[in-house]
Amino acid sequence: MNAMIWLLGLNRRGSRGHAGLPLSALLLGSCLFACSPDDGKDNSHAAGGTGADSTGGASGTGGGGSSGGGSSGGGTGGSGAIVDGPNFTLGQPETLAAGQPVPVRLVLMGDNVYFANRGLNDEATGAIMSVPKNGGSVSAVASELPFVAGLTCNGTDVLFYSTFGLTDASPREGSLVTQSPGAVPQVASPVQYPYELWCSDDALYFFSSANLIRAPFGAGSSTLVSDLNGPHRRWHEGGRIYITEGGSTDPTTGRLRVWSESHPDTPALVDPLARPEGIVMANGRLYVTCPGDGTVVSIDPTSGDKETVASGYTTPWGIAADSANVYFADRSVLDEDCVAGENRGVIVRLPLDGGQAQTIASGLPCPSTLAVDATGIYWVDNGSTAEAADGSVMKIAKIR
Repeated sequence: MNAMIWLLGLNRRGSRGHAGLPLSALLLGSCLFACSPDDGKDNSHAAGGTGADSTGGASGTGGGGSSGGGSSGGGTGGSGAIVDGPNFTLGQPETLAAGQPVPVRLVLMGDNVYFANRGLNDEATGAIMSVPKNGGSVSAVASELPFVAGLTCNGTDVLFYSTFGLTDASPREGSLVTQSPGAVPQVASPVQYPYELWCSDDALYFFSSANLIRAPFGAGSSTLVSDLNGPHRRWHEGGRIYITEGGSTDPTTGRLRVWSESHPDTPALVDPLARPEGIVMANGRLYVTCPGDGTVVSIDPTSGDKETVASGYTTPWGIAADSANVYFADRSVLDEDCVAGENRGVIVRLPLDGGQAQTIASGLPCPSTLAVDATGIYWVDNGSTAEAADGSVMKIAKIR
């Protein structure tokens, strides 16, 4: 892997990087910013989608502003606050950023929501954007990116994102970018289809086509798994990496695999699963969305025993959790691309104590990735189509 990845961008002090430096040099620079401990369990990027959500392009430069925010767009969640656990209630859905070109990822860092706009098809309109959690001006961290694919952070001050390149390029060589907001980005390229990034305390991980790559900060990179069949999302816990594998278009070919140092062959923990997508761990169990049969399942992370905890949905997708609830998005369409004008997507709350599932936001065009923290539930909505800049970033506040 190292032989094909080179540092082509600028270093963190703004000077030109040296051609020929490996990916490890890029990641070492990012670690020097301040790599805080992060065990890969950040709910802010625990789930999402492939297909339209997993496409991206080459790196760009930071800077530039963008208007947005306000309270327009989005959906409804009923009347009044929703009682949600012993310590908080849920407010009403509000829009933090509107008019975005296919937002597909988000992470929570400090007082801000950072989100990735994939951009419109065959146009370099992707961007990494920022908006305050409590609302305000939307600003660009990086812009004019062709097809953004992944986004994660180290929890304090460094963003990592990936791009795929435009669809008319052959081959579609992607890039990995490290950037501290307000600083000059560092770029590693080419990387084949890098997506689903996440950061531990000592390494960056990502999928690259059928491979799972680990790139320690300052110590090279290695392929952990090379035979993945449509990897979608992952959960990193206790030295294990759980991977949702979509398989072919046949929904019966999906499965949940688990990698560890003691099992590098990555055996299947659950096989089959109906096109498993998002994954999160809560109360010692894995929760996985399965768009192939419209369910959410709870899985024992050791034995693989599973239980259906929500059913009857159309396309359950992104998922996240706090100490009391699992939250997931149902895109309410039968394929990965949403349909203009239908607006049947919902956000659902599923209590961990076994209570009934409850819709907390509805009338959404195409909700995707979710993030949860002490202040609220956040999600990106892809918008009506891949050709329209009508996506949004939304929030439901936790009221204490």
